[in-house]
Amino acid sequence: MKRLITTALIVTLSAGAAQSATIFSLDIGGTDDLESGFTALPVDGSVTVAGIEFTQSVGSNGFRSNDPSTLTKDFAQANSGETMTVAFGGAGDLAAGLWQVEIWSYDYNFPADSFNTGIVDDGTSTTLVTGVTPNPTSTLVASTDRLPAVSFEFTSDGTSAYSVFLVDEPGGGTRTRLNAVRLTFVPEPGSLAMLSAGALCMLRRRRN
Repeated sequence: MKRLITTALIVTLSAGAAQSATIFSLDIGGTDDLESGFTALPVDGSVTVAGIEFTQSVGSNGFRSNDPSTLTKDFAQANSGETMTVAFGGAGDLAAGLWQVEIWSYDYNFPADSFNTGIVDDGTSTTLVTGVTPNPTSTLVASTDRLPAVSFEFTSDGTSAYSVFLVDEPGGGTRTRLNAVRLTFVPEPGSLAMLSAGALCMLRRRRN
């Protein structure tokens, strides 16, 4: 019995670690300019990662620059007022819980010409996050920098479908690039610790 409980504890810890390590890193553009550790997501196309289909949609096609960074060399782009999106699978594809979204983007004329970004529930068209302030030290001003331009969190209910959006705000006469998106599951604080403590308590009680 003690061996069974010990095995259950190991399985619990392994499951928690695996869940906390759920990361989807998507480099917008072609596979020939792919950032290490990222999966290529074609402009106006889709890719399936771990059973979840990610789809990128854009008002106008992106183009390739002479940027030496593979993370920012190819991208989707939006003209003034246009919206780009990345859909995170279908209804129920994202596990319930807290997720972090990081977006790599670039604008030639920031902040005079900037962008608005956030996330929307595709089923109800409800905007869950919007108006996130871009990081001024990110790819907005230094295209070879690996820092995301925007980072925020949202909570998945485990049954809905979600899309991140980026809108090029009118002004400045330039386009906004969408270079990459990373989606990371954030375990609730103490949840894994509580599971582990419960399993250890069971083991101690059995010993007594």
